[in-house]
Amino acid sequence: MSSANVEEHRKLIPFSHFISSTGNHGSLMVSDVFIDPSKLNKLIELLTPCYHKMHAYPECKFIEMAQNPQDPAHIRYVHAWTKGTDWFRENIETQPWFAEYVKELAAISDKSKKRSVEHFNWIPLK
Repeated sequence: MSSANVEEHRKLIPFSHFISSTGNHGSLMVSDVFIDPSKLNKLIELLTPCYHKMHAYPECKFIEMAQNPQDPAHIRYVHAWTKGTDWFRENIETQPWFAEYVKELAAISDKSKKRSVEHFNWIPLK
């Protein structure tokens, strides 16, 4: 998949803001999306194959998903990588399965709320 296609699937669910990581130790990626709460099982069905594919990469430290207890439409993904935003874009976002996931996520997303994606620089603790 080309960079143009990555930009196309990024536009399917507009961002309220996007932060790219710039550090040398990897990144902690936090994404907030909003869905119809009745579609949670569909989201789990969509995310599960992506979870397994991303988790199989040696660069993946972990991936988790959570639901806001006060706003069940608000879903948060947190995943950590030994690499940063540029690597993620080139190696994950270019995968056909990732583009398909975003396309299907767009179909169940709340279009009145934009998603946020923040890639924080990983700080290794000693």
